[in-house]
Amino acid sequence: MAWHGSEPAYVAWVNQLAAEHEQASEGGSHHSMSSEVQCAGLLRHYGESAITRSALQRIGSHGPLHEYGAGLGYVARLLSDTGTDIVASDPDPTGNATGHGGGEPWFQVRQGGYGDELDDRMPLLVWPFQNAPHAWLAQPRRPPRLIVVDGRPDPYHEFNNVAPSLISFYEVLEEWSTNAGWRQTPDFVRLWGRR
Repeated sequence: MAWHGSEPAYVAWVNQLAAEHEQASEGGSHHSMSSEVQCAGLLRHYGESAITRSALQRIGSHGPLHEYGAGLGYVARLLSDTGTDIVASDPDPTGNATGHGGGEPWFQVRQGGYGDELDDRMPLLVWPFQNAPHAWLAQPRRPPRLIVVDGRPDPYHEFNNVAPSLISFYEVLEEWSTNAGWRQTPDFVRLWGRR
């Protein structure tokens, strides 16, 4: 199930688990093993990011998009469902290498790495692995703008997943929060522009 009512299903699951965790904490229980197990299952099934419908629409307004490192294609599916023109690629479209496998793909994800091809679409990176896009962004023909979704409140922090790759070449042009995330921690969507 990709959607739950008008919101992405993963957002609904995350909100439910966050509420259960809060109830357990109020009742004196500081650790809910069932919530942790459920969260691990959700990550394998959906991926890392709880992106709300409003954030999807805002991301989609920058289309057409190419999601690099798309995994099983959940975010690409959501964007496509909301009318965005998107293609998706991943070095391992089965998700087995990253632990996000074991399910049917959400979207047609072709095999390809960050360095394979740059097309004329706006690049989208959703929770990229640390430094994964570095060589790709260092190419002479790097994209003029790209969108990155992750959970780091400070985009220039040295431990940000992509900051080491981005800050040499890009600056943040626009930023917004998805207002959804595991344990009430929002994901952040940033439009980066070439310096």
